[in-house]
Amino acid sequence: MFFLNQCINESDLYQSIQRHELQIKAFSEIISDHSLEYVSNDLDILRKGNEIFFDRSISFPQYDTESIMTRAYNHLRWIMNKFPFVDMSSYCDVGCGYGENPRAALMFGSNESVGIDINPRWNDICDNEKEKPRFIQADISRYPLDEKFKFITSYNAFEHFENPQLMLSRIANMVDGGGCLYIDFAPIWHSANGHHMYRRCQFPYYHLIFNDDVIKDYYEMQNSDYERYIHSFNKWSAFDFMNLLMCVPGMKLEYYETMYEVKDLYFVKCFRQLLEGFGMEELAVSGFKLLYRKM
Repeated sequence: MFFLNQCINESDLYQSIQRHELQIKAFSEIISDHSLEYVSNDLDILRKGNEIFFDRSISFPQYDTESIMTRAYNHLRWIMNKFPFVDMSSYCDVGCGYGENPRAALMFGSNESVGIDINPRWNDICDNEKEKPRFIQADISRYPLDEKFKFITSYNAFEHFENPQLMLSRIANMVDGGGCLYIDFAPIWHSANGHHMYRRCQFPYYHLIFNDDVIKDYYEMQNSDYERYIHSFNKWSAFDFMNLLMCVPGMKLEYYETMYEVKDLYFVKCFRQLLEGFGMEELAVSGFKLLYRKM
């Protein structure tokens, strides 16, 4: 597979099959007598499917201050260990969310640390440190920022950007000469959890299997905001992102990694009839990690 540039561990795949085959069997019995059109329009099948696949043993990321800051610190520590040439003297995080990465950058000796986001959520977490980053509320796709940084990151934002191509161009222009850009995002729309609602529904690929009216009704049952859900994603495929990310003018690609989960390879195989029109790699890839250096 072109996208799956890491070796697939056959033992992991076999264990995944063992772990999920009973779920697949139970779900197959529910839909065995129905057409694909019937399945995609049936709210009860979606509800029952989620009951079958829901795993209450899964530990989801926590959003208290300590957990958020620990993840941010570990993100940057991984980058600094893997890419020792990265210069953290001036740092910017685009789509900074709670501002945890700019705060963590100060721990790594950044002299200037900036966070940019449309939504000013950086005051939602407690921060008792005297030295604070600078936060900017802005949409740089509409209002370009005339500043340069030695290191820029963007975490879990590119699947949300309305125009990823324009955003990538704007961000790349903000990288100072010899500086680096690191992009890390998942899950993308066509992956098993591309809906981002895995805390409420763990039925893999349900957002691609069921029609919008069924999903809207299901969200209302869950007291979730359907309109926010449906307008939160650009719905780019893995192919779309690869075509964009593999060649960025003025930037040298130093590292890239495609992300996937072994269990999703099994689900894709089992759901082939329900996922007609989608390619194996398009469904299996959940995200990307890339590091560029400004030439």
